[in-house]
Amino acid sequence: MADQLEVGMKLHAVYSADGEHYPAVVAAISESKKRVKAPVQVEFVGYGDKEWKSLADLKSKRLPKVEAKGKGKGKAKAKVEKVDLSLLDKGTRLQAMAIDGVWYAAEVVAVSTNKSRSKAPIKVNFVGYTKDSDEWVGADKVRSKTLRGGQPVQKKGERVFLFSSESVNEGHPDKLCDQVSDAILDMCLKDDPQCKVACETVTKDNMVAVMGEITTKSKVDYDTVVRGVVKQIGFNSYVDDLSSVDSKGLDFKTCEVMVRINKQSPDIAGGVHIGKDEMDVGAGDQGIMFGYASDETADCMPLTHSMATRLGKKLTDVRKSGDLWWLRPDGKTQVTIQYLQKADGSVQPLKIHTVVISTQHAEPLVAKRSKECEGYTGEEMIAPSMEDMNKLIEQKVIRATLREIKLKNGKPALTLYGKHTHKHLNPTGKFIIGGPQGDAGLTGRKIIIDTYGGWGSHGGGAFSGKDPTKVDRSAAYICRQMAKSVVTSKLAKRCLVQLSYAIGVAKPLSLFVETYGTELAKHGPDDITNVLKIAFDARPGAIAVSLALREPKYQETAAYCHFGREPVTKNGMKYFEWENSKDLNKYTKMSADQIDTELKGSNYLTKWVD
Repeated sequence: MADQLEVGMKLHAVYSADGEHYPAVVAAISESKKRVKAPVQVEFVGYGDKEWKSLADLKSKRLPKVEAKGKGKGKAKAKVEKVDLSLLDKGTRLQAMAIDGVWYAAEVVAVSTNKSRSKAPIKVNFVGYTKDSDEWVGADKVRSKTLRGGQPVQKKGERVFLFSSESVNEGHPDKLCDQVSDAILDMCLKDDPQCKVACETVTKDNMVAVMGEITTKSKVDYDTVVRGVVKQIGFNSYVDDLSSVDSKGLDFKTCEVMVRINKQSPDIAGGVHIGKDEMDVGAGDQGIMFGYASDETADCMPLTHSMATRLGKKLTDVRKSGDLWWLRPDGKTQVTIQYLQKADGSVQPLKIHTVVISTQHAEPLVAKRSKECEGYTGEEMIAPSMEDMNKLIEQKVIRATLREIKLKNGKPALTLYGKHTHKHLNPTGKFIIGGPQGDAGLTGRKIIIDTYGGWGSHGGGAFSGKDPTKVDRSAAYICRQMAKSVVTSKLAKRCLVQLSYAIGVAKPLSLFVETYGTELAKHGPDDITNVLKIAFDARPGAIAVSLALREPKYQETAAYCHFGREPVTKNGMKYFEWENSKDLNKYTKMSADQIDTELKGSNYLTKWVD
């Protein structure tokens, strides 16, 4: 058959990126034994890509039919499923049937949702032809593995990748410690907004210890605060026996509470805040902080992390509501999503690849609700089997969560979930022993979970148990507001902001902006940096004022991520104020020179280092 081929011959060849046949030209024919399985090099018309192909990968009227083998045979028999138009984007490569009834290589120009175009909703450009030849075609006139959950064909400058983020529930030992540290901070701020707090917590078995440096006028009953947090989370039973199925891992009634608290070092106090006006208060320590935002979801959070976080919150919600009463406080989630990174640097989630949930639970088919749920007086119930537990988790946690998460196209994240999604629910088989009995916990060990799930960057500093002079926390909050403001104002589709500080110095030492190439064509990252210098003041005192950080409201931030939360006002206090973006839209209409002129005419040197 190879002797019937010649260089320059036109035919159709399988494109490795999506497994479909595209118009191609024979570029070379090899007689080398090393190339016996793929002796023909072809160049795909309109793409410039060259690949070595087996004879079975080629089609032409001048060639005899070769029966496909292995995977190719399966492809030959495969039927094209119903097309999901949400998978199509401008520039998507596929094959389309032209008006002459022949399949050609094509690229999507537009996808219409108009009812008048329901029979032919896809406008395509046939590769190698002018725009005059563009056609509107029906869903049955396009084909590609992209439309069947396969690997999308990428345009030049694009790539498809998998990215994963994890989260933990409020009953995870590390998160328990974060919540205790922030509950103590709240008690200090309640009567002393200028208090200085650096509180750490550690837990193991039926013991919780708090330690650190606190200078406050407030009277804090540490024992009561600790037990209150443990009770609120849901830890109400401890049996000192790892074979016990009744022990949840900690008991607010019987746990030991240890306290080792001292006052703030006078060396630090003298250099940071004593004798200084609020706007001149220095940073509580040196360090680097980051903020990140992406336009892939309505709240400008990475979908992997938003989903992992909300799955954990949903596990807690259905436990406390009694809907899935056999769940216990400890738990972890993890999500992997397939992304398309476009040529402009923006990212688009294509499908949910994997969901992992490991959640603490009561003993299957044995545990009674009256014993498991303190105070329950209703009809007696028995915990379901492990198999039924997992089915309920899939229905009432995974699917319910995905219905609530909105993508930037306005559709729920559930549209990315389906048969293609791998699920690992309690993959160890059971998870009865948990909480501090299963693992020791410590404040500040979940810093990636607290932020962006591995996206962007992290300076290494934890948040919980720290008052607003600690820029590990307050500067990370203002960085998020900066990055989100850039994205919501459409100055860029993705944004990373970095600040750095020196202990005792009020002005940030540096401001860095990265937009991954997604910025407006007329604005570079330097222009956006200038915009942020005009619109924001990142001195610790100014951050505390603009974000209302001297209010006792931090315990709520300590679980389920500090970012991507809804900004609300409760009891006169502003929660998650950093999620309220500033309107920077006017700068999208300004040139770089105009932005520079406005910067020089502003008071930026009072708040930023030149």
